[in-house]
Amino acid sequence: MRRLLTVLLLFGFVTPAAALLDEAVYRAEIAVENHGAGELNRAVRAGLAQVLVKLSGSSRVLADEQIRGALQRGRNYLQQYQYQHAGDGELRLVIVFDREPVMQILTDAGQLVWANQRPPVLVWMVVDGAAARRFGNAADSASLRRELREGFSRRALPVSFPLYDLQDNLALDVQNLWELDSPSIVRASQRYRAEHVLVARLSLDSQGRWTGDWLYLDTQGSSAVSLHAADDRVAAGAGVSLAAEAMAARYALQPSAADRAGLLVRVDGLQRFTDYRQVLTHLQGLELVEDARLEFLHGESAIFRLQVKLQEQQLQRLLTLKGKLEPIQPAEPLRASPDMASAFAARSLQRRCGGADALKDAEGMGADALKDAEGIVGATHASPVFEGVSPATASDSAAAVEGWCNMRATSAEPSLAFRWQP
Repeated sequence: MRRLLTVLLLFGFVTPAAALLDEAVYRAEIAVENHGAGELNRAVRAGLAQVLVKLSGSSRVLADEQIRGALQRGRNYLQQYQYQHAGDGELRLVIVFDREPVMQILTDAGQLVWANQRPPVLVWMVVDGAAARRFGNAADSASLRRELREGFSRRALPVSFPLYDLQDNLALDVQNLWELDSPSIVRASQRYRAEHVLVARLSLDSQGRWTGDWLYLDTQGSSAVSLHAADDRVAAGAGVSLAAEAMAARYALQPSAADRAGLLVRVDGLQRFTDYRQVLTHLQGLELVEDARLEFLHGESAIFRLQVKLQEQQLQRLLTLKGKLEPIQPAEPLRASPDMASAFAARSLQRRCGGADALKDAEGMGADALKDAEGIVGATHASPVFEGVSPATASDSAAAVEGWCNMRATSAEPSLAFRWQP
């Protein structure tokens, strides 16, 4: 265990979390007429509105008075922008907004935030044409498929389409699809490992107008909407909105002010060194998690301290979204070793501050505990750890180490516990 702890520290397991969301969420492309200031301001407002819809998962946020006020100050949230000419010669403004201030807009307005759990959507299409009903992979549906790709991109959602090959035809025929036979559609979608499925049942008239229905399916239920659309963009938008709004209802979270003390989370089932690194990387990559640190390690279990903009119940939802952390009820509490904590504190103070008083906590400690502490503190000369080894003054060191020592006899077992499912 001593060697494992030392290696963990040297590999930087206590570095601040990045908590990055896909850049696509904070990026927008808006067509502009020119390089003028007026067009720039208009495009920034439109781009920020697009980003807020992506980040919240719902276009309804744009009706919020506080959100509308933020849109008028759109340039305050800019990170960078540049002009580009599209392949058709159209001038476009590519905008990237600053992550934290934009998220704060939604937090201040009491709106939901869709974290970085954005699974792909599989889209089946069946079209009733002049000759016959057919799968939606024909040439007359190409424009609609393109609009669907662009629409899902504007929501920062990946999208895919079936191959419509022999295997698909055997699993799901045109009539089953036209009848919106949900069990058959779900079975056929298993080939693509799709949990979120969108189905279009459409008729195209001679004027290029679409009528029909969109059906959204996932493991928790279904929803549907009928449409009468004058063009491909409107028809695609109805399907994209149906899927995005339903997924946001499942995945979006209610942010709150971060608790400065952080929330403790226990994770069991960590059998190898790579498991510890994978868990920490997983936690650091979650949206709304500002910082994740390894607090304590024992056997196949670890306690992490998370600085997170969520209350405990919302945090549990976030941690279970990707299926890698399974909620559990631990068989027994997990507490830090008093011997280890005291020895660590003593050696830290002795090395950093000097003085005989620093050794008082080590009285009665066994040789193995002191040796473990010696190895860990030695490793921390290259990589600071736990709050107690990098302060510049004796008083700072004492206060910081005292905070670490509080873990040694704590009765505050983390209320959230999970088993790692790599």
